Amino acid sequence: MTYLERDLWLPANFSIIPFFYMMIYQWFPKWNKYVLAITVFAFFASFVGESIFKWLGIYKVLKWEHIYSVPFYILIGIFVKIVLKKFISIEIKLRNEI
Repeated sequence: MTYLERDLWLPANFSIIPFFYMMIYQWFPKWNKYVLAITVFAFFASFVGESIFKWLGIYKVLKWEHIYSVPFYILIGIFVKIVLKKFISIEIKLRNEI
């Protein structure tokens, strides 16, 4: 992969994908609906999003199937929620100490 090909992924990696994670986090505060929404997003991003990027010539598939991406999208979403919940609990604890 050339430097230019890696640069083409930057808009998705640093804006589009995080935007969807932020929206899902905001719209689905309860864990069960959040995990369901993340799962739907994972399938959509894996099959539709990656296919669009592949069609545009931005994404090149090498020994990879779209279904392999689904667990990674889900795990990233769960990790994000856990980290943010931890930050919120730290913030609440610090506010109570002041």
